[in-house]
Amino acid sequence: MKSLIKALNSLKGVMRVMRGKCLLRLLEHSDRRARTYHLSRIAACAVIGVSGLTLAGCADLNEPDAQQAYDAALSSPLPTHWAASADAAAFQPEWLGFDSHGELRQLIDEAFEHNPDMRVAATRVEQARLQAELAGSTLWPTVNLGGKWSNSVISPDALSLSGVFATASWEVDVWGVARAGVKASEARYRSAEADYVYARASLGAAVAKAWLMNIEATRELALLESIDVDTSRQRDIAAERVKVGKSTASELAQSEARMQAAHEQRIRARQARESAQRSLELLLGRYPSAQIEVRDTTTLFNRATLPPIPAGVPLGVLDRRPDVIAARNAFSAAFFGSQQAKAARLPNVALTAGTGYLDTRAAGLQDQLDKMIFPVGARITWPLFDAGKRQTQYEIATVSQSEAAARYAQTIQRAMGEVENALAAERDFGTRAEALSTRRDALARTADLTGVQREVGQVDVDKELEARMDAARAQISVDQARMAALASRVDLHLALGGRFFDEGEESSPTPDAVH
Repeated sequence: MKSLIKALNSLKGVMRVMRGKCLLRLLEHSDRRARTYHLSRIAACAVIGVSGLTLAGCADLNEPDAQQAYDAALSSPLPTHWAASADAAAFQPEWLGFDSHGELRQLIDEAFEHNPDMRVAATRVEQARLQAELAGSTLWPTVNLGGKWSNSVISPDALSLSGVFATASWEVDVWGVARAGVKASEARYRSAEADYVYARASLGAAVAKAWLMNIEATRELALLESIDVDTSRQRDIAAERVKVGKSTASELAQSEARMQAAHEQRIRARQARESAQRSLELLLGRYPSAQIEVRDTTTLFNRATLPPIPAGVPLGVLDRRPDVIAARNAFSAAFFGSQQAKAARLPNVALTAGTGYLDTRAAGLQDQLDKMIFPVGARITWPLFDAGKRQTQYEIATVSQSEAAARYAQTIQRAMGEVENALAAERDFGTRAEALSTRRDALARTADLTGVQREVGQVDVDKELEARMDAARAQISVDQARMAALASRVDLHLALGGRFFDEGEESSPTPDAVH
């Protein structure tokens, strides 16, 4: 009995030990499961974090719209109407604002074809187009074909085999690096196109103003020549009077001085006309020989007022004026350049594949290697340390985007200022021309009446000549004011984004224009 009790007590002790060991194992297993669960959560969080950082580093391929570009450039909205004009009717880009003539159209067409600046601008557009094509090629795989031969396994290329091979490699644009580069090049191309259109419009405006200047210079020279003739006649009359004792030597000297002054004015007018001719010839791509002749347009210079030109609203200039469009596209290009630099910080992934025929006889490997091979591979690289190179490149691209936004703001403000100045100038020049025209008409009537009085003997010839010269000088002032008003109309048309005949229909240069 004692032996049985002792055995039972021993069994109880063993069971207690086994129960403790099981409990310990259970606790250890539970602890391992807890640690595994904890590590899995950490790993999941790490994967999510890396994925989030990777997605945040991808390139944004959505181009900023016009409103986003404007908000990045300026903080204040545009006014709803022009300060110098209350006419908000729709602007007509194809109408110059006054009657155009066939001669002006021919001159502008000649300038578009032969002006050296246009050829330079056309080559810039072609360069931008080719750069856009070059950027697009990065989205496609590269395929190479080659061959190699050596009589030894130890070749100049170091332990390579002879044979013929073809390889293909493709840098996978996972993060949008290449696509952002393509979009940046396309935006630069659109910017160059808009710059080209604006250069053509600016050239058309310059030709129109030079044409007007030639007309005005020709009219002024003719009037000053008539004044020079009249002062010479006055001087001759004074000399005859001195001979018969009806005038003094002092009066003769005054007549001589007036004649010399009129002669000097005629010389300066001829120089101004030749200068205007050379300016127009240079714009046309001709040699500046001062030989070009333009037809006088009497109806254009003699009409009392110009028809009003609708200026539209300031917001319309942003979508119509080529230099503003060019600046906005330059901002888009800088935006995509920044996105490209941002995505370039992420890993680079490339796929490779190929096929080839190997000559294994030189290496003695006929049984170990197949003659036809089809290798396929992949490569991923992520520089862990580059001394901050890629980050600095991204920061530089970001600063360049800020610069492009500032330049866009400058272009907008310059465009608004040019429109307001042109509107004010047109108003002021028009008022001045009307006042001078009224004065000119009064002096012309005075000259006519003086001529009648001379015929009936009420006044002498000297008085009639003086009245005629006053009327001629008044006509010169009217022509100058009218030319200034017409030139301001040309400036206004350019500032509002107007077209000069057909240059707006060609958004890019033709191959002939480039070559």
